[in-house]
Amino acid sequence: MKNNIFLLFLFLISNFIKAQDYYEEILRYNNGRIKSIVMYNSQNIKEGETTNYYSNGAIQSIIPYINGDINGILESYHPNTRLESRGMMVNNLQEGVFEYFYKNGNPKARILFVNGKPNKIANCYDKKKNNIYCGPFNMGNGEIYIYSENGVLIKKDHFKNGELIKSEIIN
Repeated sequence: MKNNIFLLFLFLISNFIKAQDYYEEILRYNNGRIKSIVMYNSQNIKEGETTNYYSNGAIQSIIPYINGDINGILESYHPNTRLESRGMMVNNLQEGVFEYFYKNGNPKARILFVNGKPNKIANCYDKKKNNIYCGPFNMGNGEIYIYSENGVLIKKDHFKNGELIKSEIIN
């Protein structure tokens, strides 16, 4: 019985010590509102979620860290609190499908990333949910068309092997 109590005591102490291995830093705007809450481990490396806020108090982004690298579901928000983008990060690189949204909450685009580079565009929409042409882009090569919220083509991004080569502004 004494051994069980001693083991339980050691278990509780070790869990208490582990709980002390993490701390948070709170950064503030000049107006006193919270700008960021950053979690660190005992080696002063980002660990857990970092939450960034707009100056109005709305969440700007939630960034998941594991041992200093961004790993997990990354989310960013418009100032009106609606989701702006969401996707998986693996060792600081975008991986898989990232979804992008307009300020009104409607979908904007779905882009497949491989090792942090755009590979394919699944869908593009105007802010009224109408399908629009994303450009001749496949396997990381070609052009991605960028539209205004009103569905007007404003820019063409040229890619080769997933790398941005140039951006062309459309008047």
